[in-house]
Amino acid sequence: MSKLALIMVGAFMLVGVNQMTNSERTLAELETVMAMGQYEILARNAALAGLDRVKQQLADDFQNYSHVTGTNDGISYVVNAVISGTIATVLSTGTAYPHGCATNDLNDEYDDVVGYEVDTGETTDCEVIEFNVQAKFKQRNVLPTNAPPFMRYAIITDEELVLQGNILIEGDADNELNSNIHTNDKLKLNGNAALTRGFGTFKLTAVPSEAALADNFVPIYNPGNAPTCFQTDEIVIPTMDPAALASTLVIDSTAGPLVISNDIHFGGTREDPYIWHVEGGLLIQGGGIKIDGYHMFLVEGGVDIRGNVEVGNSGYDGGEESSIAFYTSGGVELRGGVQVWAQIYSNAGVEFYAGTPAVYGSITTKGEVDFRGDVNVYYKEPSPGLTQEFQDNIDVLKRIAYSEW
Repeated sequence: MSKLALIMVGAFMLVGVNQMTNSERTLAELETVMAMGQYEILARNAALAGLDRVKQQLADDFQNYSHVTGTNDGISYVVNAVISGTIATVLSTGTAYPHGCATNDLNDEYDDVVGYEVDTGETTDCEVIEFNVQAKFKQRNVLPTNAPPFMRYAIITDEELVLQGNILIEGDADNELNSNIHTNDKLKLNGNAALTRGFGTFKLTAVPSEAALADNFVPIYNPGNAPTCFQTDEIVIPTMDPAALASTLVIDSTAGPLVISNDIHFGGTREDPYIWHVEGGLLIQGGGIKIDGYHMFLVEGGVDIRGNVEVGNSGYDGGEESSIAFYTSGGVELRGGVQVWAQIYSNAGVEFYAGTPAVYGSITTKGEVDFRGDVNVYYKEPSPGLTQEFQDNIDVLKRIAYSEW
């Protein structure tokens, strides 16, 4: 073979070697990029895990959190949360150290994937992968779904409950719920004219007997054909303390007795009802009043209703519920043919005087319920908007901003 031929063969072999070297280098670089991309995904997942952890902590306790650490799939994260008013800003950083990079226990080796030397005990120049996610959450209160269990009755009392005369207890025209009644004492029936479209329950005994009362309780909903009148456990009715409630609320307050004979338009809402604290008794008289919006009366004396209390525009488009509340440490008297749209909570009892009084709402009392005349109670569910002051609201977090890099 001539010298020229040998030179040409050598040249072709050199080109081939160079092409293989370039190909191997390109493949290594591609593997490196792919590996680093995988680390970035792991770092992002860790950052998201840290964000979720602190978000849950904020839901449980809305406060600042500093340097919350943890791991997700072996990748570490650090989270900080800063509170400003009702806004929490949360920054979570996930950090991936490829193959032990920047750790204290390093080995002399060449990493086949990433392609860098790791020297024992020395800081490496490898690329640490960090991923950040940041979110802002706004805290807001959501009303409970229902009023407290002890208020979810058409009538509930701590005292003996005697059904006498022409009494009708049923759901309002648009209400298909059972209108249940309960007493933490004895449940008695005088005569046979009382009808309750719900269950009757008692703690002590039924008089003359459960069987004798059963026909007077006709639930609207009873798919299991359960007994309609039966004994059950005590349902604790807390003492109503209007003064204590008023001391913690932003309210309108009246010293001494209050007489109302005109309509009320103070614009209370379901989430923020208008609250009126009366340090004496409350008298409603004349042709009655109409109340727009949601209103709560906290009365330290008794409540004497001699005129109708009607609902105007409550401003709520949800299901049927009360939008007016009378909460009193005294008693409640309903006279003549008054019609009252309200949920009533009284320490000292409720008296229906002669005539045809009607309550469109519910009655909760630690005292006696005295029926006189032809009494109608049309059950409406009590509104949690008017019970939030003595039960816990639900704090929720709403995400209002998000970014990642």
